[in-house]
Amino acid sequence: MATILSIDTASNTSGLALLRGNEIDAAYCEDGRKAAQVLLPMVQEMLQSHGVTLAQLDAIAVLAGPGSFTGIRIGLSVAQGLAFPQNIPMLGVSSMAVQAYAALTGTSHQIALVTSAARQQEIYFAAYRLDEELGVTPIGIEQVAEPQLLDIPTLPDTLASQVALVSDSDSTSAILSAVLPVSDLQVLPFIGCPVEQLARIAELRLAAGLALPPEQVLPNYVKDNMQYDSP
Repeated sequence: MATILSIDTASNTSGLALLRGNEIDAAYCEDGRKAAQVLLPMVQEMLQSHGVTLAQLDAIAVLAGPGSFTGIRIGLSVAQGLAFPQNIPMLGVSSMAVQAYAALTGTSHQIALVTSAARQQEIYFAAYRLDEELGVTPIGIEQVAEPQLLDIPTLPDTLASQVALVSDSDSTSAILSAVLPVSDLQVLPFIGCPVEQLARIAELRLAAGLALPPEQVLPNYVKDNMQYDSP
């Protein structure tokens, strides 16, 4: 029975979750700008309320991006600060992979196109596939197209059937639905703070032996121009 602390500060809402076996307890801060002030007290309260110490954690998972540059740095810094003293293994998971995992699990769709607004008429884009036989792969989700920054009209021309769109913007969804070469494209919900789904995918990846030492977990900003902070 794995015990995993998961941290998400990549968007406007911050959250953390404690997974113990089949049970997950989650807590949220609706104002992501306060993550630097409230995250550590939230972690302390969560662990104390369940009688869990840092030494008892099997892993710490964190959303590594893309998302808010500031938020990603805060989440990763807190996670590494907690993990280093106890040498707790870490899992850095793509925020887009978690969205795809949450959207596709329990649906008939095989592929999710995940988009997130990046300002300047650009989007973060990635594509993921669930395993047809197992429902999910041992690492939770298979990457079809790696996270990248694209102009809104520019997307891959050839896409498989049973594709769904997961987007954090209604306007982006409308544009993409019109230009994507897919008939009957279904738009699936985008979760504002998918920290519980992060915990589940982290559990799968920990069991697959994919956890890393804290110093090896790096952010994935995707967008190189650090002047802009995505929503």
